[in-house]
Amino acid sequence: MVADLIEDVRLVKTAYEIGRTVHACSIVNQGHRKLLEVTRPGVMEVLIYGEVVREMMGKTLMEIPNANLIVSRFIGAVWPPSLSHDPHIVPTPMTVMEEGGPHVSIVTAQVDGYGVEVERTFFLGRVPEQALRPFGVVMEARALAYELIKPGAVLEEIDRQVRQVLIDAGYESRILHRTGHGLGITGHEAPYLALGDSRMLLPGMLISIEPGLYIPGQGGYRHSDTVLVTETGCLRLSDAPDTLEGLTIAL
Repeated sequence: MVADLIEDVRLVKTAYEIGRTVHACSIVNQGHRKLLEVTRPGVMEVLIYGEVVREMMGKTLMEIPNANLIVSRFIGAVWPPSLSHDPHIVPTPMTVMEEGGPHVSIVTAQVDGYGVEVERTFFLGRVPEQALRPFGVVMEARALAYELIKPGAVLEEIDRQVRQVLIDAGYESRILHRTGHGLGITGHEAPYLALGDSRMLLPGMLISIEPGLYIPGQGGYRHSDTVLVTETGCLRLSDAPDTLEGLTIAL
């Protein structure tokens, strides 16, 4: 019998680890605010990346002057609508932002050893009519995920139910990834909100919640947050706008 003992002992975090994660989320929260501030049509990816990374690294070093930079990294990027239909495409530094949307932001960091993330679908100036329905469906799936996250819930069952919302809306072929994944000393680790993971959620686990849809010719829809499983449910540790109004940036 083969068992992943290291993975098992890392599933539930200590109070110290949770505290460090809360602080790390304050870093990506500020980074995401900077991202929404600087992202405008015509702005290149390299400028967004530089501004967001500078913001997060500056805050980190002000608050942890002796931070270990070997286990610290910062990423802030945007997938414009011509790329956001595929979450596995990597924008080039010269990728240019576009009017409208959906744009998908990714702000992630390993802050002195602890990985967190916050991601949003947002629009620059206007929301295309065709974006309204998939945006709403993803928000519905996301809301269900939050309802289902509680101690004792089975990971793959959460993924199955959240996925069903997207399927029932007619988007089965537009689902390209799981509902979420664990967070800890890396950005992606166990447990997994995915089909095939039959483990149960326990208080003290840290996970992402990020159901998504990806439509060629239109773009992608995904909102990701860093979430703590509590004794009675869950607590969102990352913070960014999560309404269509709040995610439509006036030009």
